[in-house]
Amino acid sequence: MKNTILPLLMICLSVTMSASDRWIHTAMSAVLPGSGELLTGHTNRGITLITADAVLWSFYIHSANDIRELQRSYKQYALQYAGVPLDRDNSYYQVIQNYFGSDDFNQFQELIARNYFILILNNHQAYQDYISNNTYTGEFAWQWENIQNWHHYKQMRRKHQITRMENQIFLGLLILNRLVSVIDVNLIHGRQKGHNSVYLSVPSSDQVMLNYQLRY
Repeated sequence: MKNTILPLLMICLSVTMSASDRWIHTAMSAVLPGSGELLTGHTNRGITLITADAVLWSFYIHSANDIRELQRSYKQYALQYAGVPLDRDNSYYQVIQNYFGSDDFNQFQELIARNYFILILNNHQAYQDYISNNTYTGEFAWQWENIQNWHHYKQMRRKHQITRMENQIFLGLLILNRLVSVIDVNLIHGRQKGHNSVYLSVPSSDQVMLNYQLRY
């Protein structure tokens, strides 16, 4: 009985250690791609994934800094050449990008509201409420000094928007790099698991031996 229990305990222990290593390597790959590969002895894969992650982080951080600088620049530009107050929400700066002046925007909103609330619904109060909530007057009014300044602002905004898209792409690639590393390290463990075997042997006519072979 003792001769049977000891091999079984050894098998269970080795399988448990193997499963534990697999989870540890998976977690490490999720945090730092390539680290799990390094621990399993796949140095080239590990270095490649770690290098890729470092490059992606560099691009991601650089683009994030560019986003802040471009945002500061176009807000200052709008203040100087169109009288736009600082630190408004993005939708406000988008409207300024689309319309030369607040009068143009307000006239378009009034046209839409008149056609819908007065001609269709015949509701003058709803028309007034819509105009109050969807037009810009007073300190929120703007007017670009000239067409050239307006077009330059558009270019600044588009560059900012493109940089934001690039930043999101780099973030997606960082996530993808982790996913690739997690899958890769689990495939490595899957192949290693195939090298383990359990088998019976008969050393003599009155004995049966249970064997567990772990190959590295």
